[in-house]
Amino acid sequence: MEGTRHISSGDLQYHVKIEGADEISELASAFNRMASNLHKAREKLVDYFYRAIQTLVRVLESRDAYTKGHSDRVAKYAEKIAVEMGLAAQKVELVKEAALLHDIGKLGVQEMILKKKSELSEEDRQTIRKHPLIGEELLKPVSLNKEMIAVVKEHHERYDGKGYPDGLAGDKIDILAAIVSAADSYDAMTSHREYRKNLDKDEAIEQLRKNSGLQFNPRVVEAFVRVLEGK
Repeated sequence: MEGTRHISSGDLQYHVKIEGADEISELASAFNRMASNLHKAREKLVDYFYRAIQTLVRVLESRDAYTKGHSDRVAKYAEKIAVEMGLAAQKVELVKEAALLHDIGKLGVQEMILKKKSELSEEDRQTIRKHPLIGEELLKPVSLNKEMIAVVKEHHERYDGKGYPDGLAGDKIDILAAIVSAADSYDAMTSHREYRKNLDKDEAIEQLRKNSGLQFNPRVVEAFVRVLEGK
């Protein structure tokens, strides 16, 4: 009965403790195999969903020469930052996967705004600022990992609390989201736009340092700068 309660609540990794070798023990063993198979099947479905969403993000980015490959680059930066910070291998893989999906919410933003050649109006900015929440809503129904959703939702939060959508500050921002935030901003700064010239690596590093403790988590900036400077 305890096992069925766990399974019905979505805990497919729960195993019934088996004692003895009677019919009840055989039933418990069969129950555990069923739960294990269900868990593996769900993992495959979720993995398929992630791959499909990543494809959609790449299609979205490929329509604009200025954003093509953005999520892939952000994922590479985020992975290197996480490694430099000494995060566990599982966290490193998670931040890489989350970075690939960080802009998924832009699927819900009008293409004419995303591809606008001139500087964005305040109304356009407010529309684009909705994409973290749209991304959260897209992933909520199927994602097994709450931290991945947190990265998607929080990657535009600022360390000083002046970001969006929730105005989180300091350590209230998920550390993986803080990593993606810095990686995202660096790629944006070093990518050319019609309305502004891109920064070179040294200029972008200076901006990271200048905004450490303001826009960015200081620990993340320190690690990222070491990565960029090859130290």
